[in-house]
Amino acid sequence: MIYYKNSEEIEHIKESSLIVAKALAEVARIIKPGVTTHELDKRAETCIRDLGAIPAFKGYRGFPATLCVSINECVVHGIPSDRVRMVILFRSIAALLKMVSMAIRLIHFLWAMYIPMS
Repeated sequence: MIYYKNSEEIEHIKESSLIVAKALAEVARIIKPGVTTHELDKRAETCIRDLGAIPAFKGYRGFPATLCVSINECVVHGIPSDRVRMVILFRSIAALLKMVSMAIRLIHFLWAMYIPMS
């Protein structure tokens, strides 16, 4: 079923998308060998809270972190840790974060083009 959003709901989606894009950009800036997933998680949480929002993952069904970070052989649902060192796939993660940011900008452009705002 398709649920249509009103202009107020769309504005909230835009605002939250911008917060996510800013948090991802902030995390992308600190990704380098030796940075732990826990450090990335703390930076993301600080950024999100500084922008007046609350991390959606944190506490959801008991999830203990802001980010769901998977590296190396872990495929999904990675919980940030101090034990795991970021050694492999840095370029891939940074590229993914840039693609997400670009996708959010594209969504905003499409909203502006196709959804009339009153």
